[in-house]
This record gives sequence, structure tokens and C-alpha cells, in this order.
Amino acid sequence: MLYTISDLIATLLENTLIVSAIACGAGFRFTGYKQAMAMTSCVILLSLFVAFANNLVYFSFLTIVIAFLTCLLLSPIFSKGSILLRALSCTLIIFFLHMLDYIIGFSLAFLLQKSDSLYESFQALATPGSFRLLYTLVNKSIQTILSLILFRYIKNIRTLSLKMQIILFISFIFAYSLMSICVNIIISSPDNFHSSFVILAWILLATCMIAFIFIVVLYQSYSRNQQALQKQLAHNLLLSKEYKATVANEKELAKKAHDFTKHLEALSQLPVGSEASEYIHELLQNSSNKKTMHDYHTGNEILDAILSLKHQEADIQGICFEADVILTTPLQIASLDLCSILSNLLDNAIEACLRSVEKEKRFVNMYIRQKHNILYCEVNNYCETSPIITGKKLIRKKSSPGHGFGTQIIRDIVKKYDGNIQVSYSENCFHVEFTLMNRPM
Repeated sequence: MLYTISDLIATLLENTLIVSAIACGAGFRFTGYKQAMAMTSCVILLSLFVAFANNLVYFSFLTIVIAFLTCLLLSPIFSKGSILLRALSCTLIIFFLHMLDYIIGFSLAFLLQKSDSLYESFQALATPGSFRLLYTLVNKSIQTILSLILFRYIKNIRTLSLKMQIILFISFIFAYSLMSICVNIIISSPDNFHSSFVILAWILLATCMIAFIFIVVLYQSYSRNQQALQKQLAHNLLLSKEYKATVANEKELAKKAHDFTKHLEALSQLPVGSEASEYIHELLQNSSNKKTMHDYHTGNEILDAILSLKHQEADIQGICFEADVILTTPLQIASLDLCSILSNLLDNAIEACLRSVEKEKRFVNMYIRQKHNILYCEVNNYCETSPIITGKKLIRKKSSPGHGFGTQIIRDIVKKYDGNIQVSYSENCFHVEFTLMNRPM
């Protein structure tokens, strides 16, 4: 009776690990209590099937195949991923668990041989008794610990390309088939030398398979890092272009001011009359066509450049733009992050103003202060249509009426610097305020 209960618990535990791995790898369908109930019901159904199959034939690879298909059939109940992701997760965890089954079983058979025959010792694992009870306890304990570690990383298979997922799935099927053939030879052959040779060959196969998995994961991680690097380089290039454009505009303004001085000097030498009046009129007309570049001196060149550019853009669109910035210490926030969060906020504010019909009401106000190592910023802008706000998050898409807040960039940067962000809307005014820890990352 004790051995029957231990086998039932072992079956429940193994099926729990399989179902959990599929849910982690392919994605949870529900959350909380509903997800737990869905997974529990599938574990019970799968365990009943395995127990029934084991009563017919205790050890059969056909049983494993049918159990795999049953698990795949039940998986949509608790997992929302594609059938390929669910199949890959299921194959991976079954290969992992059964590989541990055999490694631990062979190890105990070698260490605790009851006779000179490894074959007889391994057969003892399939016979109810103290030897099998010890094996079950050790095996399931190690499986649970290692599986919990695996669950932290198995979700990364979702980031693999479709081609890579197919390659991994086929590789697992091939490796599991070879492992099954090797194990079948071992448990059916009383020849110790033959069995030992097959064990070594199988261990080599398992090692190669694990190495292959690590190579795939490392390659995928490298690819993601390269993509992130390319995005960062693109952002830096954009930032550099904007800053250079600001510097070039300031130089152009300085040149125009110098030329204007020369014009005035020339004008002072002309006699009073119609020619002077026409010259003055021409200068005033040309001067009125020039867009003034607003000069900011916050103590941070990047911030100065952003404010100058956005102020000029607001002027062109007929939007009243005001910025009140006081920095007490140098900013240690990365230039890329500072540019991304402020540019996105001001772009969204300007876009919201442009949607308003009453042009004279358009405004964008920015307020930035610094206290100790905390940077505080708020942006207010005219917003004719009330946006959709849930809690502290704006959920309306950028293409919808209201305020453009479609990207995740702002919240990501706030989170990166351990800050907080709040959004609100009142009387045609959209308000965003956030804090950032002023520190390098």
C-alpha cells in the first residue's frame, strides 16, 4: 500500500511539473485562482490516465507517447501559447525529467548493486520495495528542485524565432527517441559490458543535447543584445543630430544678428528719405520671417537642446510654450534616457494641442525641479478631448483622439530610475508628473 501511494504521489508531482512547464513556456491562459484550478484539473486528468496506462503495462514508451499527446490535447485549457510552443515546452520538460529519471536510476543501480549484474539492479527499481522507494524519494526531490530553476528560464523559448523553435522541437524528439532506444537496450540486456557501453553513449548524447540548448539560448540572448544595441545607437544618432541642429541654429542666429548690426551701421550712413524708409521696411520684413531660436541655460546641454527644439516647434504650430527649469546639481541620468522621456512627453503634448480646434487655447507648460537626488518633472498641456485613464495609466492609443501616449518608453524609463509617474485630466488640461532618481545606470 505504501509503495502504491508513493508511486501515485510521484505521478502527481511529475505531471504537476509538466503542466507547470507548459504554462511557463507557452504562457498562462488565466491568472490567480482560475489558472490554478485549470492546471490542477489537468494534472488530475493526466495522472489518472498515466495510472491507468501503468496498470496495463508498467514501462512502455508507447505510454509516454500517448501521455504526451494527451497533455498536448489538455494544454489549451491552461495555456494560451501556440501549439508549437506548447509542444516544445512539453517535449523539453519530458526529456528533462526522464533524463533525470535515468541518470539517477543508473547512478543508484551502480552505487547500490544488489548483485554483480547492473541489469538486475536496474530491474529492482521497477519492483515495489525499499530500493524503489529510495529511488522515488531521491529522484523526485532532485527533479523538483531543478525544475523550479528551469521554470525561470523556460519562458525564454517564446523569444526564439519560429525556425529556431521548430529546430529545437525536432532535436528534442530525436534526442528523446535515441535516449529511449538506449534505455530499452539497457533494461532488456543482462550483459554488463554491453549495458555500460550504451550508458556511456547515452550520457554523451544527453551532454550534447544540453550543450546544444545552451548554444541556442546564448545565441538568442546575443541576438537580443545586438538588437538592443542597434536601437540604442539609432537613438544616440538621433540625439546627436538634434543637438548638432540646435548648435547650428544658434550659430546661424548669431551670424544673422551680426549681419543685422552691419545693416544698421550701413543704415546710419544713409540720408533721411525714401531710400532709408524702404531699406528699413525690407529689413523689418525679412526679420519678421525669421524663426527665433529660444536659448535655454539649464546647466545641461541635452536638456537645453531639447527645450530649444520643442519650443521652436511649438512656435511654428502656434502653441504657447513655457518651460521653468531649475537644476541644483549636474544630472547623472543617461542622455539617451533623458532625451527619450522628455522628447516623448513634449511630442505627445504638442500632438494633443494640434488636435484642438480652438488654436488660441493651445499651450504646453513644463516644470522641472531637483531636490537632493530626485528629479521632479511635470508637463501640462491643453487637451480638448478627455483621454481614457485607468488608475494612473493612460490607455488611449496614440492614433485615437486626445493625448498621444502610445509608447511604453516613458514608463520604462521611470521604472528604470526607480521613479513614479501619475497622469490626470481636468478642465481641458492633461497633466503628467514623474520623478526619477538622479543617478547613473
